[in-house]
Amino acid sequence: MTNNQTSHISLLELGSLIKDVVQSNISDAYWVTAEIASCKQQNSSGHSYIELVEKQGETVIAKMSATIWKYNSKLLVKFQEATGKPLEAGMKVLSLVRVSFHTVYGISLNIQDIDPAYTLGEMAIARKLIIERLTKEGIINKNKELSLPLVIQKIAIITSATAAGKDDFVANIREKNKRYGYHFSLILKESLMQGAKVEETMLKALRECKDIANRLDVVVIVRGGGSVADLHCFDNYNIAKEIALFPIPVLSGIGHEGCSYFVMPKTRTEWWNNKIKRNKKLDRKHTRSLKKLGWKIVIVYECKLKPQKRVNTLQNIVTELAR
Repeated sequence: MTNNQTSHISLLELGSLIKDVVQSNISDAYWVTAEIASCKQQNSSGHSYIELVEKQGETVIAKMSATIWKYNSKLLVKFQEATGKPLEAGMKVLSLVRVSFHTVYGISLNIQDIDPAYTLGEMAIARKLIIERLTKEGIINKNKELSLPLVIQKIAIITSATAAGKDDFVANIREKNKRYGYHFSLILKESLMQGAKVEETMLKALRECKDIANRLDVVVIVRGGGSVADLHCFDNYNIAKEIALFPIPVLSGIGHEGCSYFVMPKTRTEWWNNKIKRNKKLDRKHTRSLKKLGWKIVIVYECKLKPQKRVNTLQNIVTELAR
């Protein structure tokens, strides 16, 4: 036998050595930033098992398992109360952790606290970076610069089938505005309004609308209120770019009037009501103008004017009508 074969330790002994080193040298708690790759709560035990990662671009450069034990589950409640959303994959978090080593399960992090302000701040930074990127590409105002039709009637609505905001929007433009005499053609395109699949389903709905854009006046994206974290799924570069380059105007009615995250002067429904009222006033004004001009045309033909004088007078009336 060689020296290597006679001089050895068992796997358990090696694991115990590592455990001693960890406990002796990494005894403090550390505030650590990371992204949640997965988060599972065991209903039977009440423990939460989390996979934390750090990425460089799309490459994972560090990964560790973490646990929130049942006795510390109040952290989850505290985090959800502050952000409006539970811990979930994709979130960036700042956690106070202690390192432990188990001879069977290896290195693990015991999460003792989570700072919700960091997660909210990361969401705000992500939103700012998207706005800066769209601005740099020169497309941030491209859709906003499109002209709205004088009377908007052919509307594609992108929302979830169960969204309360959709029902409010449709009820207002169909029922409350019957007295104005307008007919609206509505097409519903479904998309999730919350969660990890918002980007996929929203892009699908927008592209379906683009295919029939020549039969539409506008596209309206509708969702009711929610927390900052709930609405963070709309801070998405691919969705923003698709809207910015859309061939017809895209209007958004996302969040309630009191929501400070999406700055809107009024709810989209109220804006729509005011638009219809304005169009009705314009209709009455134009009707009065046409009647007045009509009488002028009759007078011109009834008066005994020379042909050239009659032509000149009619041209002046047409010019007035164009104004």
